[in-house]
Amino acid sequence: MADMPSRRRRFQFRLRTLMIVVTTFCLTVGGCIANTRRLVKERQDYLNSNRMYAPSIPLADDDYTVHYYFYAKGDRSKGPSAIRLLLGDHAQTEVCVDRASSEEKKRVVANLFPEADIRNWP
Repeated sequence: MADMPSRRRRFQFRLRTLMIVVTTFCLTVGGCIANTRRLVKERQDYLNSNRMYAPSIPLADDDYTVHYYFYAKGDRSKGPSAIRLLLGDHAQTEVCVDRASSEEKKRVVANLFPEADIRNWP
């Protein structure tokens, strides 16, 4: 009785099927990481190309009152994920856009930085 094979059929699959599943999984994960890296690069490129709009310098009018013109308020809960932080991304609290920029560019910046307040810079 001990040497009789069991009648229960085990789940069987071929090595080719395993390779197809693993390859599909790797391509999917690789595509997601490539998209995330592209987003991180776009954000860093924007920040590097617009350093002249320093958000730490307050705007002063003739009567020395400070005016902040916000295009969009950010949602802090939409900050970078853990994977994006590993890829070198950083959460931004405030991003400045030139006031003369088109609405389309301002929308692009607001989509790039959903966690940040987008401020019009004169």
